[in-house]
Amino acid sequence: MWGESGEKGANLSYFVIATCPQYCGHCTRMDLVGNSVPQVSKHKFEHSPKERYDAMLDYLRKTPRVRDVVVSGGDIANVPIAQLEAFLMSLMDIPNIRDIRLATKGLQGLPQHFLQDEVLKAFDRIAQRAHARGVDIAVHTHVNHANQVTPLVGKAVRKILDMGFRDVRNQGVLLRGVNTTQKDLLELCFMLLDCAKIMPYYFYMADMIPNSEHWRLSIAEGMKLQHDIMGYLPGFATPRVTVDVPYVGKRWIHQFADYDRVKGISYWTKNYRTILEADDANALARRYEYLDPVYTLPPEGRDYWRKQQKPAVTA
Repeated sequence: MWGESGEKGANLSYFVIATCPQYCGHCTRMDLVGNSVPQVSKHKFEHSPKERYDAMLDYLRKTPRVRDVVVSGGDIANVPIAQLEAFLMSLMDIPNIRDIRLATKGLQGLPQHFLQDEVLKAFDRIAQRAHARGVDIAVHTHVNHANQVTPLVGKAVRKILDMGFRDVRNQGVLLRGVNTTQKDLLELCFMLLDCAKIMPYYFYMADMIPNSEHWRLSIAEGMKLQHDIMGYLPGFATPRVTVDVPYVGKRWIHQFADYDRVKGISYWTKNYRTILEADDANALARRYEYLDPVYTLPPEGRDYWRKQQKPAVTA
């Protein structure tokens, strides 16, 4: 469970499962999703799904400041549909919950799942309950290239929208060589809008995780890309380039407090505490760092980081 809280409300993201139809090398949750690998030891859920779901719902009933919830994982496409429906129906019975987002890359990678009769019937019942309760419910998916917007993806999305879901939105990741030119990113956005009725929403800078440096951009490159796509799409469909700063969370690309372009260190501040920092008196005063890939730095920056390396130990 992860949460953000402020004075007037809060949102929470619940990880309902630790598996996914696709395992991306740039996965932002590689500390949890899938099996352990030599580079990363994965966390494991300690309780059964029912125990976890009951604990989540109990917390939300006791915490009325929470108004919106992201149901994620892993991927909701890997949750048995009867379990997912039961959890969402209970979630919508909590008076303070006003907005629910279902997160799934499976909608792009395995759209057939969402075209199964039992899944469509369950989604229809979920949409009807949301309408009756006055709850906004949407689906968030993950598409990174125009070629991934297939006719079957469009068919599945239209089924979901026709049921009354508020929206299907895309949260992509900027990957060097995949979608990080003006042409490629705009082509993807127009394909999402025109061929699948998916709203371009965020494009995240790739996280600082093992074996992903070749995909990552510098903050300066992300800022330029945000600039280059402005004005070509309607405002409501212009995606925001977003940085998921460790211990801070989502920030628009221009929101850094300071940026050393030579060393490639951007500094970020926050205006809320997570559950993990409830007792940290300095959480809101600290400056948090996000690092550019070394290969994007000028020669003096690369030389700086080269000097930070510990000397190799020789026998």
